Amino acid sequence: MESEEKKIAKVLKEIGFSHLLQYFIDEEFTLESFRLLTLDIVKEFLPKAGPRVLFWSRYTRYFQNEQRKTKGIPPVPPAATVYESDSDKDSDDPLSDPLSDANIEFTFELPTSTQIVKEEPRVLDEELFENLLESATLIPTPQTTPSTSLNLRKTTPSTSTKNSSTVCTVAQYAGSKSVKEHLNTAQGALLRNKYKKHQTFDDRDRGLLARMIVYKEYESLGITPAQKFKLTNERLKFLAEEIAQVFPNENPDTYYFPYNSATR
Repeated sequence: MESEEKKIAKVLKEIGFSHLLQYFIDEEFTLESFRLLTLDIVKEFLPKAGPRVLFWSRYTRYFQNEQRKTKGIPPVPPAATVYESDSDKDSDDPLSDPLSDANIEFTFELPTSTQIVKEEPRVLDEELFENLLESATLIPTPQTTPSTSLNLRKTTPSTSTKNSSTVCTVAQYAGSKSVKEHLNTAQGALLRNKYKKHQTFDDRDRGLLARMIVYKEYESLGITPAQKFKLTNERLKFLAEEIAQVFPNENPDTYYFPYNSATR
């Protein structure tokens, strides 16, 4: 049976990005988490827009075709042949260059109903992600030493009546999800893999976890960036305790600090 690393290497070679294999090894990707990549994660290892567009196009087409293959649907044709190196190219073939004049053919064909594959929901872009995470900020400890851990809430809520936030009621949490459900993302899979290997998180991982939980909590409640909401003490404490249940070596107090009534 092929190892996870070899399976990922096979996909990367197929789409012409073999040189990225070490990144996925260093970040402890499994094939499952590799299949759950998002554009936000791709930006981390391909900051330049040009290579990122090519990677995302070939990556999504590869897994679309894998899905089509299982359903007996014809594959999506590539925009151009992918070559890992010049040696892979047959120089004796007059049509070996996919961009040569002799090999360009314009066609237009409407897909049949059986060829339409439902796209997976896309995550919100990075700017919107940051807007939704207003309640996750760095907080000082009682010794006034800045903490490197990212809490689930703001330290000082707004006291302005005009711009004050709306506190979610208990009834509104009826449709929200558990921490386990919030972790069903590519980022969540990465965090689970890291915890499984090391049985602990560093402060960066705790920050990523807190941001993701708050973002997914807002999303499950249907909160938009234009709305200003604060989660109740009870809900945030519940989420912190659930984090400790999923990751037993984590202290819920790291993720939960109640509002100080003197600042209300």
